[in-house]
This record gives sequence, C-alpha cells and structure tokens, in this order.
Amino acid sequence: MLARWVNPDVTQVPQIFCPYKEVLPLYRLMKHLPDDITLVWPDDNYGYIREFSDAKEWARTGGAGVYYHVSYWGQPRDYLWLCSTPPALIAEEMTKAYDYGANKVWMLNVGDLKPAELDMEYFLKLAWNPHSWNGTNTYDLMEPQFARDFGSAVAPELTSIMAEYYRLNFQRKPEHIGFPSGNLFSAAEAGQRLAACQKLVVRVDAVKRRLPPDLDNAFFELVAYPVKAAAAINERFLSPDQLQEARAEAQMKQLTAVYNDQVAGGKWHLMMSDNPRDMLGYMKASTIEPTPPRNPDRVRLSATNYPGADFVEENHRFVIEAENASVFVPGRDAHWGKIVGLGYDGEAVSIFPPTAPVYDKPALILKESPCLEYKVWLRDAGAWRVTVRALPTFSVEAGQPQRYAIAFDDRPPQVVSLPYSTSENDHEWREDVLRNAALTTSLHTIHKPGLHTLKIWMVDPGIVIDAIAGEHGQATGLGYVWPAATICSK
Repeated sequence: MLARWVNPDVTQVPQIFCPYKEVLPLYRLMKHLPDDITLVWPDDNYGYIREFSDAKEWARTGGAGVYYHVSYWGQPRDYLWLCSTPPALIAEEMTKAYDYGANKVWMLNVGDLKPAELDMEYFLKLAWNPHSWNGTNTYDLMEPQFARDFGSAVAPELTSIMAEYYRLNFQRKPEHIGFPSGNLFSAAEAGQRLAACQKLVVRVDAVKRRLPPDLDNAFFELVAYPVKAAAAINERFLSPDQLQEARAEAQMKQLTAVYNDQVAGGKWHLMMSDNPRDMLGYMKASTIEPTPPRNPDRVRLSATNYPGADFVEENHRFVIEAENASVFVPGRDAHWGKIVGLGYDGEAVSIFPPTAPVYDKPALILKESPCLEYKVWLRDAGAWRVTVRALPTFSVEAGQPQRYAIAFDDRPPQVVSLPYSTSENDHEWREDVLRNAALTTSLHTIHKPGLHTLKIWMVDPGIVIDAIAGEHGQATGLGYVWPAATICSK
C-alpha cells in the first residue's frame, strides 16, 4: 500500500513498529523486521521501559525510540486524574533508553493533557538534550519552568513543593490509595502521610498569597489543584474520622468544580474529572496494624557508642536509605550515583553509565563491579534477613531479571534477582508497579556482634535501589513505607 500510494521506495517512508503489550513477545518470534522501520520500545504503562536495543537492534538503519506513559487506562489500575510520575523516573528511564540507541522517536502518552503539563514539558526538554540530566539535578532542570511562569522569587519554593508532591505520590498514586484495600498503610504511616499532605497545602496557600492575581489561574492548574486534590483523596481514604472523610470528598468536588467552571472563566469546562471512569469507588481503605512510627529522632543514636558505624541495629532491625552509603566504591566501567527525586524518601542510587557491562560471575563482581558499602553495628549475631527495596525496572538484557549481589564483610556475594514478568496479569508485577517497589530478600549468618560492612554490588546496569533493611529474630515487620533509617549521629 505504501509503495502504491506514497513512494515506490518504501524505505524512504518513515515507519515505526511498537511491540506494545502482548505484541512484545510476538516480536521476538518474528524472523525479520525490515531494517528501515524504527523500533519503538514501550514502557509497561507505569513508566518502566520493558526492553532496550541489543547490539544487533542498535545497528538497524531505522533506529529506535520509546513510547512512554504518564497517564494510563488499564490493568492493574488506571491513573488518569492527577499526573504524579516523578520527573526523575522519566529522566532515569528515558536517558537509559537513549544511551541504548532510542534516539529517533520519543512519544509520550499524556491522557487528558492538562493534568500532565509539567511532566510533558520536562519530557520534551529532556528529548532535546537527554544528557542535561545527571542524576542529581532533577529539580534544577524544573525550577526554570516555575521561574518563567511565576517569577524567580517563588520558583525555589514551588520546585520544593512539587518535589514533595512527587515523592509522596511515588509511594502510592492518588488513584491507587484505596486499591487494593488490603495493601495500604499502617495507622501510624497513614497519620504521617496525612500530616505531610497538609503541610504541602499550607505551603501552597503561602505561595499563592505572594503572587499577583493575574497568575491565579495558572497557579491553580499547575500547583494548587494537584497538591490539594491529592491531599483530599488521601484524607478521604486514610482518615480515621468519618466526618473528615466526608469533608475531604466534598473538597475534591469543590476543587474540580473550580477547575472546570471558574478557572479562566470556564475555559476548561468538563476537562477535569476527580473520578475518571468511576474507578476510584470511594471505598474506605483498610489500614494495617501495627507499624512503628517513623520518628527520625528516635533512631538517631550516638556514634560514640558504636565506633566506625554509620548505621546501627535497633529493636532487632536496621534500616538504611541506599543513597547514604558509607563508601561508594567505583567499578572498572561504572559507578553508583545518586538520583534526586526517586524513591520513597526522595533519593535513590543507580548505575552510571547505564551501558556498563553485566557482571554476573563472582570473581568479576568482586574485582570489577561498583560496590556500595554500609558500616552497620549489629547487636545480635545469628541469622539475618536483608530486604532490598528497588524500583521495578527492567534489565537492559531482554528477557532477564534485574540483579544485584550482596554480602556481609568478606563473605562470597549472593546474586539476587528482582521479580520479572512481561504479563500484566502477574500478581507480583501488579503489586510492584502500584507501590513503585520491587522487594527481594537474602539470608545471612553473622557470627559475632559488632561492626560489620554490608556490601551491594551491581550485576545488571539500570537497576535502581531505594532502601535496605535487615531484620533479626523478633523484628516486628517493616510496614508499607518502612521505619526511618537507623542512623548513628556524628
């Protein structure tokens, strides 16, 4: 058809092939895809790119691209209302794909467009210069947007507000707070989450008072509506007070009415829905009891009692934010680096560059792979289980799981695989994308109490690690968000 109606030489007609959803495994069965067609890799609809070009695909004349989502209608649950995909996730995944040859076409699914304006601009600017992002400057790249739209005086505060908005909603999107009802926060975690949401609302109102009236509409659309609506949906599902639940639901309706009927004189009439496809349901979310409250002061212990340690066991547990490694040991071809704007507490670590080779043999892991070292004081000897919370990213090697290696002190490294599935019906994948976390556990024997070094090596580049927790004996469970890091004060 193309040869007949467009150009007899079809290699001159731009064409793409996107192996989306169930088509991806079928693509692997294809004997030949014409070399001139651009291969557009899809994400999993939740912001994690499913495959990357191998050496053969990288050499194709048609090249490669990416089809990416910041809004989605489908399983396991829609997210069509408030855009909450962190800019850091966009940057981490898209620059990784770019480094693997996806430099021809970048496509972004934005759903209803208006809720995704900030993410959309971030995505498009990144497409012009993917390597403008270096891992730690995520919000340095966003601040100029706020300076242009609202002035340089308030841009830093607006950037900070939205960074916290993305952090809270990375833990659980507003559309997923009440789904499924049994996979949510403890009462303590819910209380802390609600308090954090309300602090953001107060900060938003304080900035609004500093702005001239002609910026009211833009401010409401870009900042006030998403922050206040997210706070309200959390209050609706997580508040123990039934009266407050009703007030929160009424507030969501009122905020949406303002967006549709008052902003810009009703210009965006019917644009915004606070319950797309009637999927939120407004059922009461359950909470899980108990989880120790996150109180950083309670777990910050004096280093004078634990010489050489940066972290310490408390109540048969230690918790570590991955970016706070005692030592970042570089590898032969890569290093661990911090990513600002990812993870439950706003920072995580990953591998730079993502094109580093895979190290899956113990001898090579020890000799050439980059390593994170954590100095931990353990009061208890015996069996320890260590849980690593990573992002549910996909390996740069098609069909393989993401892996890391882990050991205490000079013990041989254990290679641990993250859950891997290409089916949206897989229960573990569904849980992982809803909570933006893939949890894996390894077992270790500690022969004597005292100072120990926990080591984590890269096996596959592209892995993103958020936090680590160790538990011994009578530890009472980590909960959804996990307790605060058990840090030694310096």
